[in-house]
Amino acid sequence: MGNFFQYPTHSQEDLKWGLILKTLGHTVIPPGSSYPPLEHPKSYQFDALKTRSVSEYQIVYITSGKGLFEAENGIKHGVMPGTVFLLFPGVTHRYYPNIETGWTEYYIGVEGAIMDNFLNIGFLSVNHPILQVGTREGLLRHYKEIFQLAKNEKKGWQQAASGAVIHLIGDLMYLINNQNTDSSTERIIENIKAHISENLTEKINWEKISKNNGVSYSKLRKLFKSYMGMTLSEYLIQVRITEAKLLLAKSNDPIKHIAVDTGFQNEYYFNRMFKKMVGVAPGMFRSQMIFKND
Repeated sequence: MGNFFQYPTHSQEDLKWGLILKTLGHTVIPPGSSYPPLEHPKSYQFDALKTRSVSEYQIVYITSGKGLFEAENGIKHGVMPGTVFLLFPGVTHRYYPNIETGWTEYYIGVEGAIMDNFLNIGFLSVNHPILQVGTREGLLRHYKEIFQLAKNEKKGWQQAASGAVIHLIGDLMYLINNQNTDSSTERIIENIKAHISENLTEKINWEKISKNNGVSYSKLRKLFKSYMGMTLSEYLIQVRITEAKLLLAKSNDPIKHIAVDTGFQNEYYFNRMFKKMVGVAPGMFRSQMIFKND
């Protein structure tokens, strides 16, 4: 997934729903790069070394790299892969990646009565803005769903996106409440799934991933097959096909572009694998989705 940001519009009807998207994006900050990137509109630029506050709630997920997060009341916390930090309206803060590592961030900004209620009843807390949840493919899936809805901007997308936001928050609460039951094997599997989700278009270096998770490639293959019931290659193809189905159903992108965006070598190979797994060719699948939606 390439870098992008968006500042969506909303209607009065959207406001009545109780939760709207104000900002969203995905950014890879390479080591040695300035932060934040300069391509944002001038009104949204800020100095990462100075404290600031925002007018909405933001949920920022760091999936690689390291950095620092600070907020009022003396809160200061190191950021690492798998850290989520929450920004609250009017609460001063600052955050930035280490110059040596950079980082990869996913973020959404929302406002509305639903978020205010989460804060008022204690599901969210200004005094606990840091959530250590690990790199989770399921969390990335929520962000990507929200991003796709915002990019298409079809009628009612704000309501659909708000549902995905609530689901994201629910999953964060679940992970925090069940941290002590997380096995080492489950953490490794979740790391692998998240890496695949973030790097669908790349050639996966299984040896390097194995080393980063403290196991051999042979051990990783056995763990994954035992836990998931399929091989690493089978899972990779399945994730790519699932992502392709989403893009075929919710975008107007040409099929050859979708093939590249989901990591297939060429359109011919994509068509062959898609038909093998789904039962119909990509073009037919898209036609069926359009017919259903009509």
